[in-house]
Amino acid sequence: MSTIKTKKDQLLLVRKGRQLLEKTLARLQEDNSVVEGDHLRRYTESLNDLRQLFECITDALVDSYPGFGSALEKFNRHQRLSREEFYLLTAARIITHLAPGDWDCYNGFDMHFYGDDERRGYINSDFPISRIGEKAVLAWGISPDWVKIKALSPEQKKYFSEHEPEIYQRFGR
Repeated sequence: MSTIKTKKDQLLLVRKGRQLLEKTLARLQEDNSVVEGDHLRRYTESLNDLRQLFECITDALVDSYPGFGSALEKFNRHQRLSREEFYLLTAARIITHLAPGDWDCYNGFDMHFYGDDERRGYINSDFPISRIGEKAVLAWGISPDWVKIKALSPEQKKYFSEHEPEIYQRFGR
């Protein structure tokens, strides 16, 4: 097993642990015949306790990470995030983004960055309301209806037409 050397490695490890926990809880909810009755209740409580522990660890790591404030400020100012900033805000449960297919999460998220003469920021298919993290609901980003297709890069046009056609159809021509 490799040594965890940086806070970024710690955040990524905690994020992977949380993802594994979420998958386990989802499977348990789908197929509760594996564990029944009181055992199911205790198993679910234990997994929920573990989820809370991961959240506390994540919060502590994020709070101690010096780049967190600047990453959040960049996101709020509609500026493009670096890979590290994206994963930091993802670990903090501020950004939730799953990339389609074999796309790297950051690269898929970065394809949503848009800019033209009037606006810049991340395209949000749920605009005006999107669930951010686990507690807050907030309006953020650019509605796909406001996107001018001619302002997209060729890579973005290809990405949206192939991987997110329902959003691509909403772009202005």
